[in-house]
Amino acid sequence: MDKEDKHKELLLRAAGAAEWEYCKQSKELFLFSDWAEKLGLHIEQSTQTPVDTFMQYCYEQDRLAFFEALDAYRPLTVTGECFEFLFRFEDSVQGRRWLLARGNIINAEERCISGIILDITQRRILEEQLSQVGRLESIGQLAAGIAHEINTPMQYIGDNLNYLHKAQKQINSFWNEITEAANNNCITAETIEMLNNNLKVPRLMDEMPGAISDALEGVTAVTRIIRAMKDFSHPESDTKISCNINQIVQNAVTMSRHEWKYVADIECAFEETLPAIQAFPGELNQVFLNLIINAAQALEDKYSVTKTKGIISIRTRDNKSKSGIEIEVQDTAFGMNAETIKRIFDPFFTTKEVGKGTGQGLSICHSIITTRHAGTIRVESVPGSGSSFFIYLPIETISQHDSEKPQPQTL
Repeated sequence: MDKEDKHKELLLRAAGAAEWEYCKQSKELFLFSDWAEKLGLHIEQSTQTPVDTFMQYCYEQDRLAFFEALDAYRPLTVTGECFEFLFRFEDSVQGRRWLLARGNIINAEERCISGIILDITQRRILEEQLSQVGRLESIGQLAAGIAHEINTPMQYIGDNLNYLHKAQKQINSFWNEITEAANNNCITAETIEMLNNNLKVPRLMDEMPGAISDALEGVTAVTRIIRAMKDFSHPESDTKISCNINQIVQNAVTMSRHEWKYVADIECAFEETLPAIQAFPGELNQVFLNLIINAAQALEDKYSVTKTKGIISIRTRDNKSKSGIEIEVQDTAFGMNAETIKRIFDPFFTTKEVGKGTGQGLSICHSIITTRHAGTIRVESVPGSGSSFFIYLPIETISQHDSEKPQPQTL
């Protein structure tokens, strides 16, 4: 081993990284025999090749998706294009580990990709914790508005229940008077008419169904808000579940109502026959809530100038040609310039005043859509004409987050 190779070996060990190489023509993957030692992983002794041993402990879904991603990697003729893939590995001692494969095309003619594998388990755990904290923080920031939204229906629930309580007393009085008259054998049409006039029973009978209906409507409103909060704040599992995108978006609209109702109207055009998708609902709730609040804040700035409410339009549709669902969130605010659009998903980038934005919201949204759901998110905007965010979510993807453990097998 020459000095340069020894230096590279020391750097790889210091970084906890293992080398890999893939040839797209022969579809062969190469690993050095000490890959597990460099990554600090624990595996059982095996007589298989390093690659077969490595693949034996990878989750099956990730293993298949890894090779699909390698074969689909483009462009093939430009040296230096970066490849990234996140997958899981079952360590015999530490349990599940998150590994990140990164690489570049090193030989455009032979279409070879070379790179390193890193164990990013701790980073992944931290990201998931920060995502959950971010959701709870969002609820905290919206707490006053949500309390107000709950208080309004609770007030007319209380008002209608008080009315029904008084009405019940009057009806009881009417019944007692009728019963007493019947016991004295002096019940007449005049008696009943007098009691009706004094106790206003006919009016009560007309008004009580409306009061009950109003109270039930208030209960429904409160239930809707609480359900949205519960869905939003519920901790995510490692397994995607079947989700109704329309319901997730509606939850975000409900949760954010106090943020937009004074400066905008929301127009929702949901395709009713959307297929269910496998997803992490809490994370998608966070994405749509963030986009709606951002639109509301942009329209608040415009409202302070024009004194006219804007419009937030949300559309969902089934893109059958791409086997996915598309969601658009559009506002009629001032829009963004080209430089802002270029950096909009960068961590810590914000156009808001100090104390109002951390610059993390859209960065997290981008990560949730692209990394966690294998989708895409992009923005279009014209200064003075508002902005539109377009999200694409595939209906069926090979999940990289299945909680089932892989069964060791010989490949």
